[in-house]
Amino acid sequence: MMKEEELALEKYIEKGGRVFILIDPDDSKQIKDFVAKYNIIVRDDIVVDKFSKMMGGDFLIPMIPNYPQHTITKGMRAATFFH
Repeated sequence: MMKEEELALEKYIEKGGRVFILIDPDDSKQIKDFVAKYNIIVRDDIVVDKFSKMMGGDFLIPMIPNYPQHTITKGMRAATFFH
């Protein structure tokens, strides 16, 4: 994560914004330090999605098959795989 990105996220969060952060297993210490400011502890857990394998993905690639009604997801019809 670049310093500019970190500052932009901090401003957004301070104004009440919400973030969803996915971290690769071997990701940088910088991201872990960033989220620690918000009392988020990154553990060495890995998401395993058995359903993803049945849909042509991989156990280690979580899949969202459909979305609830929301402005952001309006019109989304395809599943999303999080590589």
